[in-house]
Order: sequence, then structure tokens, then C-alpha cells
Amino acid sequence: MLNDETAPRIQNSTFYGNSALQGGGMWNVATGGYGDEIPMSVTNCILWGNVDGDGSGETAQVHGGPAGITYSCVQGWTGALGGAGNIGSDPLLSGPDSLDFSLRAGSPAIDTGTSEGAPTTDIEGHGRPCGEGVDIGAYEFGDCSGPAPQFRRGDSNADGTTDISDAVRILGFLFVGAPMNDCLDGADVNDDGKVDISDPVRLLGFLFLGSERPPDPFSACEVDSTGDELDCRTFRACP
Repeated sequence: MLNDETAPRIQNSTFYGNSALQGGGMWNVATGGYGDEIPMSVTNCILWGNVDGDGSGETAQVHGGPAGITYSCVQGWTGALGGAGNIGSDPLLSGPDSLDFSLRAGSPAIDTGTSEGAPTTDIEGHGRPCGEGVDIGAYEFGDCSGPAPQFRRGDSNADGTTDISDAVRILGFLFVGAPMNDCLDGADVNDDGKVDISDPVRLLGFLFLGSERPPDPFSACEVDSTGDELDCRTFRACP
């Protein structure tokens, strides 16, 4: 419920088949707010198939100017109304009558949202963005989850071997800002969930002092069996 104490910010949401409490649109955003008084921000949202609540059956979306609404797909919107990134084309929802509000292939809402303020996952927990840009609405189109990549621990330069060059790569990453490949997990030699000085020390100890072998996956390309927050998007030395 909105009142004069709230300033709602609505992000990556889908509104379909709703009825306004009063005739004249779901929101009056002439001043970017509800009832011309409450500041409102609507970003990356779909407003489609909603009707006035006065029994007229007329489409009710948004009255007034575009203030506060950006990068959204709004039924009846035209370029004359302005608003950065807004579109008025059919979002091609998969099956709204059966409560499937995901996007169909070819939807103009795909990749046309803004990443600013967008959540990193959609309503179902799928990674966002999944494609060239963030999608408008509650659902991200496509499946970017994919299987977890395989890698070899200690092979920090992903060249298919584990040697002193890997320790040098980690030291360069830590102290001189040298680039690392797209699998930081490979540089986490001791599998403690972070990359720090203990990792090249562990690798050098194994290579030259007979220290304990690093944890798997080490000798073969495998998926990491221990969870952590280190990214491993790709590892070119593994299939």
C-alpha cells in the first residue's frame, strides 16, 4: 500500500491483467509519482493488458508524462511520451492467461533493459543478464545456467600443465595487477575459497619440496566439488 511516506522503486517487474482502483490509469506519473505526490521509479518493467477500474474496459497503463519510468515496456507508450529506453511494442509474453509471463523468442523486451540497479537473477533465480543485455520484466530469456565448467587446480594460466609459471602468474595477479584467466578457482591452489599468497606458496612447495598435493581437481579436468564464491566461467585447457 502506498502512502505519503513511501517513495517506491519498482525494478524488473511484470504487471499484467490488473485493474486500477479508479479510472484513469494504474499510475499517474506526470510528476513521477502516485497521485502526483509520491516520487516513483519504474525501471525494466512490463505493464501490459491492464484495464481501468471504472468498468469501461479501457486499457489502463500510465497517465501523464514519462517522469520516473525508464527502460520499460508499456502498452500505449509512444515516442512522444519520452522516457529513456521505453518501448510500446507487444512484449510477447509466453502465456499470460495461464500465468506464464516469461518472454518468447523475438520479444522486444529481450536485451533492451538497463543494467543499472538490475538484480543479478530473475524471479526464478536464473542469472541476469543472459545475453547481450538485461531483459525487461521479471523473467530473463534463455538458459545461461549451463553445467559447471571443468578446470585443473593450480593451472592458473590454463595452459594444460602445472609448473612454476603458474605460481608466477598468481604472484603477478596478486602484486602487480597481471590479468588472470576466467577461472579464479584454478588459482585457489589450497582450495580455501580465496586467492592469496598462500596459493603460490602451496604450489611451489608441492613442485619443489615434496609438500602435500593440492586438492582435486588437480591432475585431471573435473568440476569443483567444494563450493565457494570464486568464479570459473571458462577454462580453455579443459573440454
